[in-house]
Amino acid sequence: MSLPQPVPPSWKDLGKNSADLLGKDYPVAGAHIDIKTKTPNGITFKIVGDRDSKNLITGDIETKYTDFKNGLTLTQTWTTANALKTAVELENYGTNGLKLDVATSLQADKMTKGAVFSATYKQPGIHSRISLDAVKGPTCTVETAFGLRGFVLGSEAAYNVGEGKVLRYGLGTCFNAPSYAATILALNNCKTFTASYYHRVSSDVEAGARATYDNKNPSAVNLEVGTKA
Repeated sequence: MSLPQPVPPSWKDLGKNSADLLGKDYPVAGAHIDIKTKTPNGITFKIVGDRDSKNLITGDIETKYTDFKNGLTLTQTWTTANALKTAVELENYGTNGLKLDVATSLQADKMTKGAVFSATYKQPGIHSRISLDAVKGPTCTVETAFGLRGFVLGSEAAYNVGEGKVLRYGLGTCFNAPSYAATILALNNCKTFTASYYHRVSSDVEAGARATYDNKNPSAVNLEVGTKA
């Protein structure tokens, strides 16, 4: 009898280990700070800040409250761009593995608003998400990843309902093992190609590499290599 398949990573998490290592954990064009604390009653505070090579500083202050008994999570974020973001998530709504969430945003100085409604479904072997941006477009985005014995195949497509056209699409595949992962992505309507590799050498050492090819610049391949100890 075959073993049950784990839930595969989401489309956006394909290649996440190497992306985090080469981005968050290995900032080469500025500085990054990430601080998280948790109160005894379960409220989490998170402060994230970035300074780029031009000394431009951006940051977020996030407050999150989770009601584990009812599967409800409320998150509010205030950014240095004077934007207030609110997200409400409801886990296992109606059926096991289904999550519903609503994310809203308000830019106080410009009075611009945003609202995105999403549904995520996770089961062994499948991880799917559909979202509707009610303000921009409106735009419907579908992301799906299928997994089997460490192999994952994923895709994404965004459709502008108002204009009746496809905005973007992409494909990706990866292989995940306990100590390493290899990923190939075709993004931006399959015009940008990325191949990445991540290896946890030991409990203290990580290494990663990523190569990117863009049709806009066919004569060059961008190569990134990093390690963390």
